[in-house]
Amino acid sequence: MLDRQLHLLILFLFITTSLLAQLDDRLKLLESKLDKISMIDAPGLNDDIDITVSNSSLQSLLAGIGKAHKININVDPSIEQNVSINITTEKVKNVLLFICQKYNLDIQNTGAILSFVKYTKEIPQIKGKELKIEYNSVSNLITMDLSMDSLQQVAKKIAKLTNTNILISPLLRDKLVNGYIQNTNLEDALEKLAFSNDFEISKTSEKSFNIVTKQLASNPVTNNPNNYNNSSKTKPSNSDINLKISTGINGEKLYSIQTTNQSINSIIKELCNTSGISYMINSDLQGTTTLKVDNITLESLLNTLFTGTDYTYSKENEIYVFGDRKKEGLRITKVVQIEHRALTDVIAAIPKEITQNVQISPFVELNSIILCGSEPNIVEIENFIKAIDKPVPVVMIEVTIIDIVRSLDVKGGIKAGLGKVPSTTGGTLLPGVDVTLSSGLLNDFLKTIGLSNIGRVLPEFYVGLQALESNGFIDIQSTPKIATLNGHKASLNIGKTSYYVEQNQNVVGVQNPQTIVTNVYKSVNADFTIDIEPIVSGNEQVTLYVSVNQSDFTGRSTPGAPPDQTNRKFESMIRLKNEEMIVLGGLERNQKGETGSGLPGIARVPVLNWIFGQRQRTKEKSKLIILIKPTIYY
Repeated sequence: MLDRQLHLLILFLFITTSLLAQLDDRLKLLESKLDKISMIDAPGLNDDIDITVSNSSLQSLLAGIGKAHKININVDPSIEQNVSINITTEKVKNVLLFICQKYNLDIQNTGAILSFVKYTKEIPQIKGKELKIEYNSVSNLITMDLSMDSLQQVAKKIAKLTNTNILISPLLRDKLVNGYIQNTNLEDALEKLAFSNDFEISKTSEKSFNIVTKQLASNPVTNNPNNYNNSSKTKPSNSDINLKISTGINGEKLYSIQTTNQSINSIIKELCNTSGISYMINSDLQGTTTLKVDNITLESLLNTLFTGTDYTYSKENEIYVFGDRKKEGLRITKVVQIEHRALTDVIAAIPKEITQNVQISPFVELNSIILCGSEPNIVEIENFIKAIDKPVPVVMIEVTIIDIVRSLDVKGGIKAGLGKVPSTTGGTLLPGVDVTLSSGLLNDFLKTIGLSNIGRVLPEFYVGLQALESNGFIDIQSTPKIATLNGHKASLNIGKTSYYVEQNQNVVGVQNPQTIVTNVYKSVNADFTIDIEPIVSGNEQVTLYVSVNQSDFTGRSTPGAPPDQTNRKFESMIRLKNEEMIVLGGLERNQKGETGSGLPGIARVPVLNWIFGQRQRTKEKSKLIILIKPTIYY
């Protein structure tokens, strides 16, 4: 008998060791497969993850992990079980290996696509082997000698021998058990068998037992969300966080929480565990906060908690995902259409403080902005864009420019001299006197007045008489129209260009030097420039910033010299009503000049200087008037 038991024990240890080795090899193969995929195709497998779910769908859990870490995960629809997992700061690939081991799953990959299926490999059974279970109905003691036997068949035989109802969870239908129990009552024997084979036994009546997994057997009250639906309760698990959950008028859950200098990570875990919420933390929630709110919804509480932090949340298939705003699964992409403004202007106007961690891309063809980032940041940017995306008024500015010039020029005097050839009498008498007298006419004039005895003038002698006066009046008007957007400057420029010669002399050579003269024509501009910047107020009044600059040529000091210039400039800020006109004037220029030539001394004597010399007086007066009329268009 002893030898038989020893052989069975050796066989049991051999088979157990083989199965453990096979299981270890399977996990090593899966680990090697995930390591290769994580190097290139799915780097998210190396991310750290915090995850706590209670009685949640395994399909939803795997889908949430895939979305949060950019991993292509496909789950076999036949996998329908619910799971409860609590893991802190572990790599994603290790979590997936744990799930495969815990729930008997296998991973098949096509490229970077991971497919989770049920592990179908069966552990070979010993053919022809009978279950060694004996039961004494008199003493109610049972003896079992099990080695890699089906739990389902074991329970079936025990039920027949003991006339007892034993129900097995579907999750354990393929489980194999080992153990040797001798002369033990049924309840103790089942408990020992369950303890050594990692499952639970619950007694429902005197003759009825349930065999279930440990996860299904463990059902803490704190994980049941219904415990907090009908009344306000406080969970005593963390004395630093005072959390209460009550029911509102419309049946919604309302949360009240008070905590001081508590970590965000602890608050989230306390909130989810107390509420029975399935959640996943895909990055460490660092930082502490002090919080006190009463009777608000869960979404309002989470938004308040994450305000001013780098973290946010999303909800997918009743699983809340918490983590960094930049993580996959916590960010969204949205296209915002710009209706009334220029795309580049709107992008430039968005404050940098609200664009952090948000990618902004212009889409010129649709005059739209593509925003990619966390939802709270995108909502803030979208609200700002809506606030400034309003119709921009166009201001049509009518400018009337009037330039009035008055001039007076008086010339007079007598000049005499000797020419190279005899001059002839000629010139004009009207409208002014400008006559040249010949020597013959002068000799006749002297003879007439009896002065011929003093002699005759030479044939080349001539006398010029001049008495001219000219008046000028010039009225120049121009009415240009310019339009611009509100707040943008409009400019008008009218000008003319004058040229002068600049002569350069260069000496080339030493023994036979040569002088090379070059003429360079250079330009000088005289412009009339007006700059107007309109600002439209809400009551359709227009504030105008006006700058006027006028320059003009006045003449040349010597032939070929650069022309002289005069400048007039003014700046003003005025306020007008829509379609109201204003006059800007007063830019006047007065110019007086007097030149003369004559005999020394006599040229300074009044009256005589007109007889024995020539005089010229000039007077010019110009006035610039500008009229401005703005008109607003939408």
